Amino acid sequence: SPEVWAAQLDDYLREHVKTPSVLVVQGGLLPCALEVWRRSGREAVAGVSLLSPPPLRFFSKGADSRKFSRRTQRLLWAASCSPAGNLFFRRLRGGSPPGARIREFTERSLFASESDVGAEWVNQCIAGARDARSRFSTFSYLCGSIPPGGAWRDERTDVFDSLDVPLQLL
Repeated sequence: SPEVWAAQLDDYLREHVKTPSVLVVQGGLLPCALEVWRRSGREAVAGVSLLSPPPLRFFSKGADSRKFSRRTQRLLWAASCSPAGNLFFRRLRGGSPPGARIREFTERSLFASESDVGAEWVNQCIAGARDARSRFSTFSYLCGSIPPGGAWRDERTDVFDSLDVPLQLL
């Protein structure tokens, strides 16, 4: 969960780095950076640089009408590990032309603007999806959790709003 990863990073910053640092955060790891800020504030964080962060709605109040209970998340996870989950993943990665669903999902959920989604990114995603074992990260995202019931999409706008260090958005 973001809290566990943040605790490890916070301990590392306090015990080894011993000075406030700029957190460079890519993509969906924004909740981890926010949890480090929640834990230690200016004692550990001197600034935050966000590289392609998810939309703020990803972890804000009322953001996701699809947010499932922990029980439902676990049931969905169990289904993703079954042959039916494998077939569902194969359907998700398909489409015409090849990768159409991957491009659509990327444009809708991962990038702020459709024009930012390049062919290189989509081709990399298509290549990664060829191995059906990669379905687990896809289903983790769709379930809103990385098992066993992590809290990647929990409400964190109050933490984001409390950031009073320099913030760079790339």
